[in-house]
Amino acid sequence: MKEMEKENNIKLIITLVISIIILITVVVVGTYSYFVQNVNDTRNENKNPSTLNTAEIDFAFETGTLTGENLIPGDVITKSFTVKNNGTGTIPYNLMWTAVTNNFVNQNDLVVTLEENGIEIISESDNITLPTNITTSTVLKDNLNVAAGSTNEYVLKITYKNTDENQIEDMGKNISATIDLGV
Repeated sequence: MKEMEKENNIKLIITLVISIIILITVVVVGTYSYFVQNVNDTRNENKNPSTLNTAEIDFAFETGTLTGENLIPGDVITKSFTVKNNGTGTIPYNLMWTAVTNNFVNQNDLVVTLEENGIEIISESDNITLPTNITTSTVLKDNLNVAAGSTNEYVLKITYKNTDENQIEDMGKNISATIDLGV
């Protein structure tokens, strides 16, 4: 008799477990169907399918790195580059220093200026100096834009100022800087 009771209990437990699994499946499928139907109805009511416009940007350099060797006061190192947008929308971006080698003792003697399409956007009065040795990206100029189908032309200059101070400790040093695009 006890064995029959055990078998009946096992059958009852198995039936109960199967019933619970079926119930959970019905609830999940029903909820999913309701959700999908509501999403489709809402999209059909709006009659405006979502659109995603992408833009393409080209960042063109003559070379990737600006270098100055055996510098003496008065030297100017110039780098020209362009940012070209072949896409369909205006693209915001930042100009970034991605690698700089600068062992100058008098950091204020290296002045950075930057022109965009012939207009100075970083001037000597902004007091931007070439960063010291960096290997991570650091912003040079932020909040720039290039319109669809346009090209921005840049001229970056680093000037080793000729001051009335003794500059012998920095004369003959080398610098290098890589400029990149940050979006």
